Amino acid sequence: MPHPDAHPTLLIQRMAKRQAKTGMTIRASASHDQFLAGDELWQLAGRYRAGFLQRGLQRGDIVAIAQPTCAESMAAVIAAWSEGMAISFLPHDIAASNSRITPEQFTQMLALLEPALLLTSRAVVPHIPGGLAEKILLQEELSDWAAGILPQSGPIKTSAGDLAVLQLTSGSTGQPKAVEITQHMLSANCDAIASRVGANRQDIMVSWLPLHHDMGLSAITLAWWVDAQLILIPTASYARRPTIWLETISNFRATLSPAPASAYTLMTRFADAFTNRALALDSWRYAWAGAEPVHDKHVQDFIRAFSRYGLSPSTVQPAYGMAETVVATSLNRPGKPYAICWVDRAKLELAGEVQAASAGAPDAIALVSNGKAVDGVQIAVFDDAGNPCPTGRSGRLCIRGSSVIHRYHKQPVCLDQDGWFDTGDIGFLHNDEVYVCGRVKDLITRSGVNASPYQIEWVVEELLALRPGSAAAFSYLDFSSHQERVVVLVVHTPSMDKEAATSSRIAVEVSKRCGIQIDLVQYVTHSQIPKTTSGKIKRQQLRQQFAQARHSSPAAALQPQPHSNAEDLSSV
Repeated sequence: MPHPDAHPTLLIQRMAKRQAKTGMTIRASASHDQFLAGDELWQLAGRYRAGFLQRGLQRGDIVAIAQPTCAESMAAVIAAWSEGMAISFLPHDIAASNSRITPEQFTQMLALLEPALLLTSRAVVPHIPGGLAEKILLQEELSDWAAGILPQSGPIKTSAGDLAVLQLTSGSTGQPKAVEITQHMLSANCDAIASRVGANRQDIMVSWLPLHHDMGLSAITLAWWVDAQLILIPTASYARRPTIWLETISNFRATLSPAPASAYTLMTRFADAFTNRALALDSWRYAWAGAEPVHDKHVQDFIRAFSRYGLSPSTVQPAYGMAETVVATSLNRPGKPYAICWVDRAKLELAGEVQAASAGAPDAIALVSNGKAVDGVQIAVFDDAGNPCPTGRSGRLCIRGSSVIHRYHKQPVCLDQDGWFDTGDIGFLHNDEVYVCGRVKDLITRSGVNASPYQIEWVVEELLALRPGSAAAFSYLDFSSHQERVVVLVVHTPSMDKEAATSSRIAVEVSKRCGIQIDLVQYVTHSQIPKTTSGKIKRQQLRQQFAQARHSSPAAALQPQPHSNAEDLSSV
């Protein structure tokens, strides 16, 4: 039965009507582009579609994909959706030294999904349970497998209520969950993003984001929705040489490209590498910045660094999203810089009161607007008792609407009696625009002061000129002293001063700007700060690891590397 609120045209149906026009480019390097015309992509998808049916796959089955960005993955998505199957992208860099996923987590994801088919590469096979051996199709063998299959070109066999995507999200606990995204939800969110951003077939989309990241998948589906030209950079290519991102935007005269907030800061650090290069960014009209807290200073630093290349001050726009809304929850409109609210930090953190403050004042913080809710999504702010917060108060951000989660795969989702989903984020609305202050479970409380770890991390990263994600703040209960202890992990860099002096600087600056006393600064490596697949810090996991390590050996928390050290700041 069709979904009662079915979108008049589903994404896969729109694509099928104009399949000869939907082409794409895979840019493995600056000198190696693989272009696949629309009719070639659809012919390949037709072979996969027939091959899936020959293997016994049926409507409603799940096709899991754990392989690098490639044309074969895109063809598999089209093939699955054409037959009413769902897809789920998984991380594939399990064996990499900098991987954010362990083999155990990968196994948990597969156990949750129970896919009927797994497309992957030889590098991943050692991490796949033996029971799935007969369900594997290797990327290295896909061409030979598909070559002997006649393409299936029958009518699209999907409806609005069919599952389109199982979007994996680990949250702060590390246990995998999969948001069930129907064809209707996917199409509604694509339409809402296109409407807000003004996307059309004249646009050119560039993305290097991992396909298992909700923002990475949405870059593709948005381009497909409006029939825009699509250029995909394999994430590994970006990781090896990050400058390929802006070079590709320049070379293809791209207009759209999303990225997590940290990517813009990284590019700022690489700005000198573009000196004397023919870089042109004047075509780039809209850039999402999301997946992690967005700080105005980081965005403005990026804009200043690249304005000489034609980058518009209004290109980069903070965005609020999550897998539970497919991806987009709120977005700013293009064409003008985003709004900023300077608010009194103490009143916000102590009483949840949103009081305007003078820009740059000592006790003021700048919060960026994430725009208004996209079409079909409602956002409201509630207190802990479930009552609506009045204007000028922060609280729990809750959502409902046409692209908002109804269930997790094999797990219930908690909605209140009016259908509101609690995001776990703390924020407020101003002029109907969304401002995010932190996470409910992440709040750090000390002497009656509630502080967001994001603000502490931002202060540390700014003080030490570190890139985003290089600091992690959390608290844990120290049973020996019956006190809540505040810990900051800092990624050690060779340019740092002596750690004791640096730790004292951190403690003084955090106390001055956040009103929180730090008990301990620990120096670690990047890999010792666990993060979700979308880049969010897993604070609950950090808290558990730290508490366990401190219990066994106070100086061995998180098993620091030889250069690591713990500085007790209780006397600072």
